[in-house]
Amino acid sequence: MGHIEAAFRLWETIEPFRDNGLKTIAFLCLGIWFLWVAAVYERPYRWLTQGTGAAVLLLGLVELLIPQPWKNIWGETGFLGMSLLLFPIWGLATAHWFWQKELKASQLVS
Repeated sequence: MGHIEAAFRLWETIEPFRDNGLKTIAFLCLGIWFLWVAAVYERPYRWLTQGTGAAVLLLGLVELLIPQPWKNIWGETGFLGMSLLLFPIWGLATAHWFWQKELKASQLVS
């Protein structure tokens, strides 16, 4: 039971910082990172990465700029929160892209 109390105390310490903009900064940084990474990929993966980056960046901007009543409708708990569902799709597509790239490289070596 000691671990539950330690986790509770840690949560009580971190939660005010998380609620005061840490998630928003993380969304903005992730969106910019996705857009930056999109330059490396080939066409279909580039579009998926750019779309994911734009959606997460828009989510961060909505969380930053829209006042509270509308933030619940459009922000993380609303419509733009569904953009976070793009993460596993993007991850699987990226893993597939890297796997295909490695297969091509291994065939060139053989």
